[in-house]
Formats: sequence, C-alpha cells, structure tokens
Amino acid sequence: MSTIPHTHRRLRGLLLLVVLLAAAVLLAGRAAARPSDAHADASPPFGAGWMIRDVIEMPYAGGHSFADPARRRLYLFGDWLGIDVYDTDTLARLGNIPQSPAAYDLSSDGTRLYIAPYFEFSSDDPAIYLYDTASLALSRTIPYPCDDIPYCGIYALAEGPDDRLYVARADYRTFDVIDAHTGARLHTETLASPPYIPSPTLAAYGDTLYVGSSYDQTADAAGVTVFNIAGVVPVRVAFQPTETGPGRIALSAAGDYVTVGASDDVYQFRADPFAPLWHLNGYLSGVYPNGDVLAVAIESPGHDMVAVNAHDAATGAPQRAAAVQNQPHIPSHEVFLPLSDGGLALYAPPTGRLELRRPVDYAAAVPVVSSNACPSGPFRDTFDDPASGWPTRADERVVYEVAGGVYRVLLRPAGVWTGLSRGDRWGTSRIMSITAQPAVHTRGTFGLIFNLNDDWTEFYTFEMYPRGDQWFITHFHDGDWELVQLVDRNFADPYGPITLSLQRNDALGGVQLFIYNEPVALFPDLNGRLALSVGSIEGNFEVHFDNYLLAGENCLDYPNRAAPAPAVPPPAAPDAPPAPDAPPAISPPLPPRPPLQK
Repeated sequence: MSTIPHTHRRLRGLLLLVVLLAAAVLLAGRAAARPSDAHADASPPFGAGWMIRDVIEMPYAGGHSFADPARRRLYLFGDWLGIDVYDTDTLARLGNIPQSPAAYDLSSDGTRLYIAPYFEFSSDDPAIYLYDTASLALSRTIPYPCDDIPYCGIYALAEGPDDRLYVARADYRTFDVIDAHTGARLHTETLASPPYIPSPTLAAYGDTLYVGSSYDQTADAAGVTVFNIAGVVPVRVAFQPTETGPGRIALSAAGDYVTVGASDDVYQFRADPFAPLWHLNGYLSGVYPNGDVLAVAIESPGHDMVAVNAHDAATGAPQRAAAVQNQPHIPSHEVFLPLSDGGLALYAPPTGRLELRRPVDYAAAVPVVSSNACPSGPFRDTFDDPASGWPTRADERVVYEVAGGVYRVLLRPAGVWTGLSRGDRWGTSRIMSITAQPAVHTRGTFGLIFNLNDDWTEFYTFEMYPRGDQWFITHFHDGDWELVQLVDRNFADPYGPITLSLQRNDALGGVQLFIYNEPVALFPDLNGRLALSVGSIEGNFEVHFDNYLLAGENCLDYPNRAAPAPAVPPPAAPDAPPAPDAPPAISPPLPPRPPLQK
C-alpha cells in the first residue's frame, strides 16, 4: 500500500508557509448534505472499542507520524529529529532514519520508503532518498533537478510501476514522472494552467495513480483524478469531486478502497470502478489494511474531548469508538494511528507518551443475580455479617462472599461481567455509596448499577477502570449496551480504594454521581433498584467492596419486589441456557459485555 505524503511545509521564494490544521468538528455533528452521508449521525455499537495494552514514555519525538499496520510499524518524526521507527508488537525502537520528511511514500509491499526532506532556503537541487525498511539503511539517492523552477519543495511522492516515481512540487500545477534510479524526468503532466495552483497529492497502486488536487482544470473542480500509468504517459480515466482539495489519499492493502481526507471531510471510494461509497465530517487519521477508516474529531466546542471512530470500509458504519480528554496545556492534539488487527495507537506530542490499544470484546456475560434481602430504613453494611443479604457463591468460575470484613467478588474467567444486588430501591434515598478496591493487579472494572428494573432488562452502570485511567456510564436497554459517557481520568493509585456514590441534589434537580468527593455527572432523579457491578478484562480479577451505605427509602415496596433468589453459577458459554434449577428471578445471560476503550 502506498501511503500518501503528509506534508507540513511549503516553500515559496524565501517564505516558509506552515499549514496548520486548526478547525475541528464532530464526526457526526454536521447535517448530511449527500445521500452517502447516511452514517454521519450514527453511533458505534457499544460492543466494540479498544483497551490499552502497552505504554511507553519517550523524549519529544515531534508531532508527525504515520503507520504501516500491515507490517506492524510506527514512524514518528518531527522537525529535524529524524524518523523513529517502532515495532508495534513489542514497542521496541527499531532505529532512526536521519531525515525530516516534507513528503514520503511507502511502497505497496512496505519494503521501500521514499523521503523528500525539507528544503527551506536551498538553491541546490533537491534529492529523494530511498530507504530499505527492514534494515533502515539508505538504498540510494535519487536526484531531482529543479530546472527553471523558482522553488523546489516536494509536496508528494508515489511509487509507480517499472521503476517510475511520481513527484508533485509544493504549490505547483504539475506532477512529474521520473526514473526512480537516475532521476531523469520522463514526462510532466499538467493539471491546471495559471493562475490555478492545485497542490496535488498522490497515491499509486499497481498501474493506477490517484491525484488529489484543489483544482483540476479538465474537470473544473476540486477532487481526485484517476490515471492509468501502465505506460510512461499517464492516461486520465476517471474523476470524482470533493468539496475542498484533498490533502491526503490512503489506500487499502489490496488497493480496493481509496480514502481521501480533504480539510474536515473524509471520502471513501471504491477503486474499481472508481465510485463514491460514503462521506463523513471529520479528519482522516489512517486506514486499516482491509480499508476500514480511522477518523478523528474534536468532541466538543471547547475542544476538551477528542473522539476517534473506526468506520467500516464499505458502508461507513462506525465499528469502534474511543474518546480522549484533551489536556489544555498541551498545544498539539493527540495523534491516532491504525495498528494491525484493528488496534489503535495514541501518540501525544510533545509529552512523548505512546499508547498502544488492542480491540477487545468480552467473551461472555455472567448472569446478574439478586438476593433481595431488604431491611427497612437507612442501611449501612460493613460486611461483617454474611447474612446481610448479598448474593453468595463459590465454584470454579466465580466467588461471591462476605468474608474478612469485605464483600469479595472474584471472576476467574476473563472477559465476563456480573451485577449483584440486595434488591435495594433508590426511592426517596438521599445517598448511596460504596468503597471498592481491586485486590489483584489484573485488569477489570467495578462500580454501581442504578435505575435497575425487576427483570434486569434495563439499567445504568457507573463503572471505574483504574488500570486504563477511565470511568464510564453505560445504559443497558432493548437487549444491548449503549455508551452514555466515557472520560479519561488519572487514578493516582489504580490499586487503591475508590469511593463511589449517588447523591440527591435538590438545588440541581437531580442526582449527582461522585468519584471520591468529586461530582462528575448529573442524572435526573433516579428510580428502580441499586446494585454493584464487576467485570473482568483479564482472568482472576478480584474486587473487595466495603462501607455500603443507603440512606433513605430502602426496599420498602415489597409488592413490586422480585422474588428472593440465591446466586447461581454463570453459564458455560454466552449461548448456554440458564441452569435448569435457576429460580425465576435470575435473568438469562446478557449479550456480550462491551469492551472498554483502553
């Protein structure tokens, strides 16, 4: 796959023009203008996301980057710092290429990297450097004469067939076909006549060259022109318009999808025949080998949240989602890059934090259970009495027990979730709180459940993921999970106790959700039952609950209570039926629990 240049500078005479991406919009926030915008307002299913797997902190490596997900490589670079190359499986730094690209192109098989370095005030002829990506060694230097051109900054590169290279100069109206060994100019193709300056960007696959330009004179529009490049002279075969000039074109590994980033728009095309598939508002961040598109937007007008979605190559439907909180003191926004197998890299310049996330899906759901013990009035449980009403069970898969002054929940399988309730109702309660602490260093989530109905077909969760520095709210309804809110948060001690609470606030007209003593969300007044939740991301995840408090009405509405029932073991598989002796109050297995974003 040929990755299209991500140019950061253009030279005009003695002036250096830095092009900055400043505007930001929601991926789905603007009104659709075309039939192909059908997915612009869609939300990804809350059943797909990314979970953090590796993090490294490194010296400032610049704010630019590109990925080769098919070959598990990341390339990070900045002004005059060279290109640091990382293996995304191991996070090992493989080496440094001593170039600062103004333009680059990676060959379709990923073995050759062409680099045109910055040329700011040079009167010398520029050169193009070819590197072997296995050894990171320079293979050859390709001269590129300027002739009578007043400035020579190279804007875009693309490797073609038969040792030909396609070169577009910064702010110029043509592109050249040159010999990839000698640099000899074989042909010059004109896109527009003065005064138009189309600034073309290039991508090639096999015998096809895609040229994006802010103005194609033949088509009298901005867009993408397709050329057959089987011969030395390119032959125009198709054109598709875009609202603004394309700044980047990316291709799937098989060359069957063409993705175009044009200002704050992303366009997806089928390659053969060249035709539009879908469009959305956002910024193109990268393309997975299968053609799925990674697109980024700023989540709010205050630019405090950055959202990234992975979109299906053919339909544009969101497949996965993540949200990252922007740090206002950091001038550069986070960079999102696609990884192999649907993964995600998050690079935060200039802090030097590189975070690799993998796609995750929970394999099964543990049936939620309700013991429905129900003393009246305010209730505090320090978990010294095993008969205080919480579900208990111990087998080869789960342990729920009151022991040692805590309510201990152990989930031995990885990727399961469970809800546990005494049957308490919120009613006119003023506060419900619990302190929870992971007892092991494996990954998992825990939290509160509220607005729970009697048959577990609808409820909300307020959950912590300290190892991933996140908390989130979900809504289970209509047989599926919906993400309501997800926020990054730095938990100073991911293994320390965390107190969560629901507190009625009459002045605000609702119930506030607290982490420690900090209000983080506001809900309208609650109804329904209350419960605790635990989810395992890795196996043998264990949480200890302590100091449960419910002050206010507490399980007083006996006629509407579910029948008391003991806990039962989880099913052996997601599609396994409930155990034959399961009481009616036990819900059937829920759909697969949604993965986290880290």
